[in-house]
Amino acid sequence: MDELQHTPVENLFRQHGTFVKLFLCRLHVPTQVLDDAVQEVFLVAYKLGGYREGRASPRTWLGEIAVRIAANTRRKFWRRNASHDFALPLERLPATHDTSPDVLFAQRRVEARVQRTLGALTPLHQEVFVRFYCDGDSCTDIATELGIPTGTVYSRLHMARVRFTEAWESPVSA
Repeated sequence: MDELQHTPVENLFRQHGTFVKLFLCRLHVPTQVLDDAVQEVFLVAYKLGGYREGRASPRTWLGEIAVRIAANTRRKFWRRNASHDFALPLERLPATHDTSPDVLFAQRRVEARVQRTLGALTPLHQEVFVRFYCDGDSCTDIATELGIPTGTVYSRLHMARVRFTEAWESPVSA
């Protein structure tokens, strides 16, 4: 009976591969490593033995895996490219035909302003700020992974918010 309720990874990939790729894109996985992240999602699914019917649908189950893979992939990408200017990968889904140039221009301006504002933070504050607000990591998880007390994470997050707000509200020089 377990065989009837088991969906192999090959079938999951055929049925949900496009969904996983678009979902990872929406989770801001950099396009340079998007295909690797998709592959990693299905490798984890394979290691778990494929999908088995339960409380979650196959898409939800793959989505849960994709959320964790996306956070790890972004973190690895940022660390690998840390020697360059800090750049939060803000890729978006491909623009649809009804997106006007004005909307795209405004979106790019906001993204550029966010990048400049993040540049006003120290690397320690950037790490905590991005992991909390972009990755959705809890302060406890951040503290554990960085090997620092939870209170230090709270302190850095508070200071990062203050500095981010100050930098955002300061006049932008052309």
